[in-house]
Order: sequence, then structure tokens, then C-alpha cells
Amino acid sequence: MFHVSVTPLPQTALLQTYAMRKGHHADCFQTTINSTANLSDYLEAFFASPIMKIERKLLGLFGYPSSQGDLEKLAHAMSDTFAGWTVEKRDDAQILLSVFGNGIRTWLMCQSDQNQTTLYFGSGVVPKNPEADQPKLGWPVAALMGFHTFYSKLVLWSARRQLERNASRQSLIKS
Repeated sequence: MFHVSVTPLPQTALLQTYAMRKGHHADCFQTTINSTANLSDYLEAFFASPIMKIERKLLGLFGYPSSQGDLEKLAHAMSDTFAGWTVEKRDDAQILLSVFGNGIRTWLMCQSDQNQTTLYFGSGVVPKNPEADQPKLGWPVAALMGFHTFYSKLVLWSARRQLERNASRQSLIKS
């Protein structure tokens, strides 16, 4: 669906921190574009994609506003917060964000190779009782997992389309 596939989490993924812990959830989706992009490009395309613009509008209604300037600051490592997200870790190719300071994580990574870029997107969920002998995510997480998978693919596809549009615009400008 949408040229997005479920894939194992790369070993170098910052989200591995949560994937390896007992009772935690981590997933990974990927897609490829036929142009090069870096993490800044990907972040701007991801959060400016049509799907995420709707999500950002909704977050604004709940007290988590964001502007294009805020997005550019996050994308270029000039800010560690954006709407309801806070940077937990970051390197040149990936970023791990905490959502509302709770047990949800958002992870994005891109890897360019010649004229192609692989885009990764994943989520992590920390159980409410992470230190327990048998930490559990609970039934709400299990109940929403099908929707989460669909929405994750849709969001990554939307970011991919945004990056492709941006690359086309850049080609026209260079011509």
C-alpha cells in the first residue's frame, strides 16, 4: 500500500533503545525516493505533508501550536521542541522524538545512496509499568494497532510525496 512496507528496525536506529526492552513496542516502515535527501529535508517534508498538517492543526487546538518557522528550527537542529514533540536523541541521519513527554516515541531516519534515499519511520510505545517483571502495554494499544499501522503507512507515503514534489520544484528552479 502506498509504496510503503513494514521492515525490521535497522540495528543503528535510535528507536532500538525501546525495541530491545521487555514489554515495549517498536515498529518500522520504509519507502524509497529516486533523489537524495538529508534529515532536514525529510523532517520538513514529513511535518509539512498534507496528512501531518491536519495533525498539527488538531494539536494546535489542544494547546500545541506549530508554525513553519518552528518546523525549520527543528529540521535544522536549532530547536529541540516542535508542537507536542521533544527531541530525545538526534544524529545526522535520524531523530527520536518523545510525544507529549509520555510513553510514545516517533522516529525518523533517512539514508541516501547515489540518487536514491530510503526513508524510515517508526513508533515506540513504553508500557505504563516499564520496571515491572511483566510490563504490559494494555488493551488500548492492542486495539489501536491496526489503525496505527495504516496511519503510519499513510503518513510516510505523504512525506514521500512531499519530498518528491520538493525535488521536482528544485529541478525546475535549476533548469
